[in-house]
Amino acid sequence: MAPLSLKPLSSGRAVSPTKLEPEYEPAFTAWQASPSPQTSGELLKAIRPEIDRAIHVYTGTKDPILVSKARSIALGALPRYDAKQSKLGTFMMNQLQSLKRVARQQQQIVNIPERVQLDSQALNRSTAELTEQLGREPSAAELARHSGLSLKRITHVRKFRYPVSEGQMTTIGDDGEESTPGAVSTGEQSKVWREIVYLDADPISQKILEWSFGMHGSPVLSNQAIAIKLRLSPGAVSQRKANIQRMLDSEQEVSPYG
Repeated sequence: MAPLSLKPLSSGRAVSPTKLEPEYEPAFTAWQASPSPQTSGELLKAIRPEIDRAIHVYTGTKDPILVSKARSIALGALPRYDAKQSKLGTFMMNQLQSLKRVARQQQQIVNIPERVQLDSQALNRSTAELTEQLGREPSAAELARHSGLSLKRITHVRKFRYPVSEGQMTTIGDDGEESTPGAVSTGEQSKVWREIVYLDADPISQKILEWSFGMHGSPVLSNQAIAIKLRLSPGAVSQRKANIQRMLDSEQEVSPYG
């Protein structure tokens, strides 16, 4: 009778197969054994291709805000990952589907209406054409005539790019010191009078008014900056401002409400 062949008995359970991709295993194992900012950072760096793929698939952009949000979502989802159930890449793609909602919310925040974009492009073209023709930056009134956009529309389009402020006319003399020749009311009546003075002024004075008060969406500039843009001396700008201020101060003389 032949001797029985005895097979060695297994000393433990068979290890369940893992679906974790080999390229992610070192970083994931280190993070799982000791979660910390360092191991989390190394794991996020390792799975960056999966994060980038999800951002591309779900949003079609590379917005830094979405990249940061995707990393946050991925890090928050990692404790729920089960290597026996799925690949880490598949798990991440499923978890990052919420990026579609985040992207929609982000788009609603930063989106500029298409009409404004088109008008802004037309305004930029008109500005470039008139600047070349005139040898200086055109006034809003000149832009309105050239582009066909109203002054109100130009103001609206510009407000997407510039903070508008209303206040006093600041004068910078030849010595570089700033002074305020007189306070200008920002009430509705004064704004109407200022607009009357503006429409009656020559184009150079119109630009000075625009840059002094932020009219029609223009930025507020100093005398020095205005002089450079108009290719005038600061003294010439100051003289024009003084004449403009006299017109503004005559509001009470001509106003039916004075």
